Amino acid sequence: MKKNLFRGQVYLFENQTKSHKNQLKSFLYYLRYKGMNGVIDFSYSGGEDSLHLNLTIKENILLDSIPMSLNKDNENNLSDVLGNIDNKHLKTMIDSLGNLNTPICKLTEEQIHLASFIKTIIAPTEYVFLVMPEAIHLTQTISEIKKTINFEVENRNRKFFIMPKTE
Repeated sequence: MKKNLFRGQVYLFENQTKSHKNQLKSFLYYLRYKGMNGVIDFSYSGGEDSLHLNLTIKENILLDSIPMSLNKDNENNLSDVLGNIDNKHLKTMIDSLGNLNTPICKLTEEQIHLASFIKTIIAPTEYVFLVMPEAIHLTQTISEIKKTINFEVENRNRKFFIMPKTE
């Protein structure tokens, strides 16, 4: 990537050195290398790696995406947060997951990746790091992911780093 790294909005991120097997660690090292200091306001989507498997979809969203000060009345706060989402593509994906009280461990691999993506987008962060979003194979869902990312870039000035599958 070029020196003007943060002027754009969506970046394809690859770990060229392969020295770190942990993609999140590679991403954080990269940001430090490019001069980011202090606390980095980011959310991470990496399928199972970014979810607590014994919790429900709802509990994962509450735990990682809603500020702790709002967690006192979980049910109402989650309803408020989900009700205030103006990204219609994100709402479509949330609806496609079905019952948010389903434990992550009972979801298919594709649903796990989708739940991870949704949780990451709901989190109000400046930077978003997505690992292997192509793990979701449904054509309609991929289309909604692209539209969701475009909406977040255009309307919330968020910056996306996407690490595709590497072999």
